[in-house]
Amino acid sequence: MRVQLSLAVAALLFLSACQTSRETTRDGGARPFLAGSYVLPHGERYTTNEWQLVKRDYIRFEREFRRVPEVVLAVRSAEIYTRKVGTFYQVKAAEVTTQGFELQIFGAYAESFSFCVVDWLAFEP
Repeated sequence: MRVQLSLAVAALLFLSACQTSRETTRDGGARPFLAGSYVLPHGERYTTNEWQLVKRDYIRFEREFRRVPEVVLAVRSAEIYTRKVGTFYQVKAAEVTTQGFELQIFGAYAESFSFCVVDWLAFEP
């Protein structure tokens, strides 16, 4: 219950920050950012006792950044069936460019990694 509440609060904070597409910097300039969500559709994805790539997909930005952005990921929700206590998952942004990035979803110790929603935020450093 505590983990679900923490994830819900983190998701709300993340989404509330996405109401605008620019952040004001100390010198009065603006730092552009983009935000979005990725939905891993329902399906049976068995994982082993070690980290295993569950899904990889390319996320294309709706507009190109001037410089390679930083990308922050957050798992909003996940449906994972376990075969023992201690099922793990992680998300990574790989090969980030000014046009997009590769989203990688990993899992371990899952009977089925069935569904997942990942929110992302990309911003110029």
